[in-house]
Amino acid sequence: MGSSRWRPPLGRRRAARVIAVAGGGPGVGASVVASNLAVALAGLGPHVVLVDLDLVAARQQALFGLKRPLPGVQAWLDRKIETLEASLTSTGIRNLHLVTGATPERGRALPADQRYALMTELAHLDGDVVVVDVGAANREDLLDFFSTRALRVLVSGPDRGAIETSFAFLKGASLRAESLYGEGAREALARFRGRIVGNNTRTPEEAESFHAFSRLVRDHLGIPLPVLGCLRGSDRIAQSIAAQRPLLARRGLDENVRAFHAMAEALMMDGVISDDACELATDVPPEITAGPLPVDLRSYLRQYPRYPVDWAARLELEGRITDVRVLDVSFTGAAIEVFSDLRGGDRGWLRFEQLQGQPALAVVVRNVVSTVRRIGVSFEEPGETSSRLVAAASALAAATERRHEDGPGRPTPVPNSA
Repeated sequence: MGSSRWRPPLGRRRAARVIAVAGGGPGVGASVVASNLAVALAGLGPHVVLVDLDLVAARQQALFGLKRPLPGVQAWLDRKIETLEASLTSTGIRNLHLVTGATPERGRALPADQRYALMTELAHLDGDVVVVDVGAANREDLLDFFSTRALRVLVSGPDRGAIETSFAFLKGASLRAESLYGEGAREALARFRGRIVGNNTRTPEEAESFHAFSRLVRDHLGIPLPVLGCLRGSDRIAQSIAAQRPLLARRGLDENVRAFHAMAEALMMDGVISDDACELATDVPPEITAGPLPVDLRSYLRQYPRYPVDWAARLELEGRITDVRVLDVSFTGAAIEVFSDLRGGDRGWLRFEQLQGQPALAVVVRNVVSTVRRIGVSFEEPGETSSRLVAAASALAAATERRHEDGPGRPTPVPNSA
């Protein structure tokens, strides 16, 4: 049991939670996101298996610095091993094993029957959570095969090209749904079970663009795609790649480390994925090329920028007092993580206990994303107090920017100017 490989008897095992990670286009960092998410998930206690399903440019072996891994997906395809269970390679990180992919010179696209067999094999892996690095070259598998009991995570960069490529990919999902479900397409897409991760952002405004993109996708394609998290462009990530050790497996704490942990917690809080998830597999996928978005993304930006924070607070609603975690603030509202059931229209007070003076604001619940336990609240009377909150959050953002310019140092304390 001390080896961390003890599992309950097979008859009592639950089906693994499958999280498929793919890039909206090439070069957006999906493999790096997948590796660090796997480390963060393993840190929460479950046994995690990371599968490198990029059969053209597999990277996970190098990202973990593994010199002699066991034969993985390629060996299974070549029928050198009977099951992927025999290919679990220790990463040196507790609760985390890797199934390697194919070498670049041997990588190839797979026929549908082999891919279906591979998906079945993934479901039988001995793990509580299976994180799959789908790879940009075969990202259509995110729509073809990762539907039932799987959560799709799409990674994108903030630049215009990456955003447009991601939209084109999701447009393909919408067209598939129209072909498969007809008038029921919107209802089917409501069960898409997707998240988006914004990677390599440089400013709070760029991070906000992913929330705007999420709203645009919901309105124009009918696909709910909540933002799982945003990651900042960082020299530490580049250094971790060069050192062949994931960021979360190295020493040091920064906003990206905290973001990965928050994303892992959100993924584990997500409910068990039911068998009525949106299936979009088709023999003839529609051909979609990237182009301009249907509307200017700026029309979906909030009037007031939001600033990411990690503050403890208390939410007082109808006589109930609940400890919450504030994820971001703006002049007119905040996003918070909460573990109690709330409804749109609920009213109460949000007290920022971590800040000097414990300022409080009357709030209204505007939207509830129950799958990730997040709610958005608006301040009933934004004014001096909300301005002070924004000033404190802005000071945190400025301090973060200075750390990036000067190099990593000690974690920045919460400003007490609020």
